[in-house]
Amino acid sequence: MTNEALDRILRDVEPRTLALAGGAMLVIGVLATLLYVIKPAWQEYSKLKTQHEQTRASLGQLGADAPSSIAKLEGQVEALRDSLYGDAAGVPRRQIESFVVDSLDRISSRHGVSLLGITPDEPTSVWMFEELPYTVQAEGSYFSIHRWLYDVEEELRPMVVKQFQLTPSRSSEAVVLDLRVVAYRAPEGAGA
Repeated sequence: MTNEALDRILRDVEPRTLALAGGAMLVIGVLATLLYVIKPAWQEYSKLKTQHEQTRASLGQLGADAPSSIAKLEGQVEALRDSLYGDAAGVPRRQIESFVVDSLDRISSRHGVSLLGITPDEPTSVWMFEELPYTVQAEGSYFSIHRWLYDVEEELRPMVVKQFQLTPSRSSEAVVLDLRVVAYRAPEGAGA
């Protein structure tokens, strides 16, 4: 199309029609901008604003609960450490034998049981723990030995009875307990 043809078309078209066509084009442009540019951006903004408010509310709740949650978790960790390591948790490796002997002696006197012998055996490694075995021989009444053994397992945990044998005592009505117990500890430097 040449300039002459364009001039002829513009002369033939009424100015009012031309203004209406221009106005329609302007309205279509504004509607297209609203529908395809501004509306999706506004929807995305509204969605992000809602997510931000929800996140802020949940973080506020977490912040309010954090001290009690931390204290609860610390208590659970301490309880797990106690159940895993027992009273021997803070005892250094070089003092563990005297700790075991002293504990067995204290428990024995409480129950009227006589300790006949305690022999520490060679420590070995089992998986990620150090196994500390002891051979123990004690004498007392059957029920005293029973209560003594219960207290030994409770107070010297994590001590496990691996083997035991009860035989009648030759000198009295008591029984003699031959016992092999094993204590498990994290190796030195593993952070018990």
